[in-house]
Amino acid sequence: MTTPTGTISMSDVNVELGLSSTAQISLNDTNVRLLAGIPSGTISMNDLRGKTWQAKYIATGASQGTSLGLSAYPWSGSGFGTKYAIPANWTSTFGYGITTNSTSTAISIGTNNSGTTLGRTATYVWSSSGFGTKYALPATQTESAPYGLEFSPDNASIAASFPTTSPYTRAYPWNNSTGFGTTYSNPAVLPAGSSYSVSFKADSAALAVGNITTAPSITVYAWTSASGYGSKFSDPASNPGGATTYGVKFFTSGSSTVVARSTGSAPRIAVWPWSSGFGTIFSNPSTAIAAGISRWVDFSPSGNAIVISNGSSPYIHAYVWSMSTGFGTKYSDPGTLATGNADAVDFSPAGNAVAIVSDTSPGVLVYNWTTASGFGSKFSDPATLPGIPGNRVSFY
Repeated sequence: MTTPTGTISMSDVNVELGLSSTAQISLNDTNVRLLAGIPSGTISMNDLRGKTWQAKYIATGASQGTSLGLSAYPWSGSGFGTKYAIPANWTSTFGYGITTNSTSTAISIGTNNSGTTLGRTATYVWSSSGFGTKYALPATQTESAPYGLEFSPDNASIAASFPTTSPYTRAYPWNNSTGFGTTYSNPAVLPAGSSYSVSFKADSAALAVGNITTAPSITVYAWTSASGYGSKFSDPASNPGGATTYGVKFFTSGSSTVVARSTGSAPRIAVWPWSSGFGTIFSNPSTAIAAGISRWVDFSPSGNAIVISNGSSPYIHAYVWSMSTGFGTKYSDPGTLATGNADAVDFSPAGNAVAIVSDTSPGVLVYNWTTASGFGSKFSDPATLPGIPGNRVSFY
């Protein structure tokens, strides 16, 4: 569907977002801003005319050197549709980071392929028909497979993080028509080591990089699309969880922003308020994540919940979340658990489903979600399963 181009009401916006027509929302809600394509600043009903909500698809990347390294499906309230055909040149390639622009018209997948055809940032035009024309590769590819990839919310840049080889992060100007521009200069202060994740702030004014080898393990840079990496922000005063960050996440709700990292050691999750830098870290959740490496972190679009994927059963943990006070009560575990490490987690933009990818079959598990009760029933598995072990999952 698409919102009306003429007279429009918040009821129309609710329906486009997949919510009840009478749901309580405001122009400043994160999902409403995403629909309008205005992450911050002045917004009006005029900005919501003729808009299409992006949550129509779900994709996974996996370390399986066949056509199963990349899987994409239509997504609806009833779950998975028929798997899309993958690009012809994808055979025997692993899929890692996945990102789409805000209009879901371009999709980029990090790969282990350094060739001049597919490349390490395989980026395609996307439509309801699936993968379209491939964009030309950037002139300077990343030095290894991008484990983290993200378009900036203003669609003017795309950033990558990768392990093994310095500089551990690269970023490029982006144009939805012409694709990659000339790589931005490396940051003056590089991440401390192998990096697995990147996350832009909602106003595209900061970029966080998470590395897995050396403290401080989370590095945040000022950002502009004109010049790329700016000054490195001061490290947080308190940074528990060891020298390993797998996932980083900037999240903004209303006028409040936080930045989170998922870690390899207790407490396995750390979250700070963010203003002009790191604030005082939020207290750990009262019900701890007892074991395993926390691999990824995400917030519900409403800002009322935080979820963490993990390497030990139950493999996914969720808590009530407040942007002002932090962690609340832990939600009950899902009724149907994964049977192996969950490497990544993602909320649907409508906030009514949450997905993880797993090391074991079925490879991807998606649960119904409500803020009131947390995990609901698991959606049926896709008819054609994705590859395993799963690396990343993304609704778009």
